[in-house]
Amino acid sequence: MREDSSEEWLEVLLVVSYAGMYGIEIDATKLYYSIPVKNKRRMVFLFEQEYLLKTSTDNKKINSLHALRARKR
Repeated sequence: MREDSSEEWLEVLLVVSYAGMYGIEIDATKLYYSIPVKNKRRMVFLFEQEYLLKTSTDNKKINSLHALRARKR
């Protein structure tokens, strides 16, 4: 992760993780409209490689892969 985009990337991860806590999938277009992200493809690729999120086959929806981890204990 590069410093110039790290804040946005972490904000995306926070939103996706929080939504995952409630089983909500995120509309990618709306998310990227709300949080302008540089290097979206790279971010998604890296987060998928780390099993943090998963995108739909058409890249329109984003789901958290760690809903259990996102829950408060």
